[in-house]
Amino acid sequence: MQRRNFIKIAGAIGGMMAANQFNAFGQMYQSTPAPAWYDKTMRWAQLAFVENDPGQCDPDFWLNYFKRIHADGALLSAGGVVAFYPTNIPLHHRSDYLGNTDLVGYLVNGCRKMNMSILLRTDPHAARQEVYDAHPEWIAVSVDGMKRRHWANPELWVTCALGPYNFDFMTRVNAEIMDRFQPDGIFSNRWSGHGICYCEHCQSSFRTFSGGLDLPKSTHNALSTAMPAGDLNDSAYVKYRVWRTGRLKELWFLWDGEIRKKNPARDLFPMAFPINSSPANNPIFSLLINRRGADTFHHGQMPNMRKNFAPQWV
Repeated sequence: MQRRNFIKIAGAIGGMMAANQFNAFGQMYQSTPAPAWYDKTMRWAQLAFVENDPGQCDPDFWLNYFKRIHADGALLSAGGVVAFYPTNIPLHHRSDYLGNTDLVGYLVNGCRKMNMSILLRTDPHAARQEVYDAHPEWIAVSVDGMKRRHWANPELWVTCALGPYNFDFMTRVNAEIMDRFQPDGIFSNRWSGHGICYCEHCQSSFRTFSGGLDLPKSTHNALSTAMPAGDLNDSAYVKYRVWRTGRLKELWFLWDGEIRKKNPARDLFPMAFPINSSPANNPIFSLLINRRGADTFHHGQMPNMRKNFAPQWV
């Protein structure tokens, strides 16, 4: 056989095999029908507001911009450290610049008129002084016993991700957002904590989990939401990794479950999953895959959650 003919035949066979594997891979994730928005949303636009945006930004400018760029999905800041709508939850700080307006509601209505998918963003990692005054136990504590100030905005306090601020307060915030706006889901930014927290809740919970051990000592107040670094030869640190992952999984399933009580076709999309592992070993990733038939996530962030590989223009 001539070399040229061999290459042609081998290429054809390889192409057929790849096509069959490609189709089989795509079919793996089609067992559960996905909501329509998962399949149609190809281009996302994100608006992350700051405190003084309400009353100063022009929401119609952004709606026209979404239209011009043919965005079919929008991620909009909604609540957490600041509420950009008229919240009714005590201590959920309403932007001082909001006045009698509803920035989130206006944009949500405008996006819906353009048949866009909508995810609303929460930022639970920080809180204002009034939250500290009312619930100092909600604030993260460093290894020296000091409450943690925010690294970028010293007027804010860093919240504990594994205690009642997230498990109780933010659960109510998520519920209000779902009731008020009925988004396609909630994206939670910086939800999993920053370094090891030594607040009373974390110390008590870890001591119970570990059989009486103290939290491992760390002087590194990480700005990252990833698993804090430590000594893998330290039994306390090894147990801490298991405990932290378990608590974050509890929190994720709590928030996701409460959202799905409002609408079973909606989900929580955390900034990052509690454990860094392959999808096969990540229970949250696997749950979303099985639930929605989605084949692509960007580490839990902005989803491109189509259930098949067919181009939308075909």
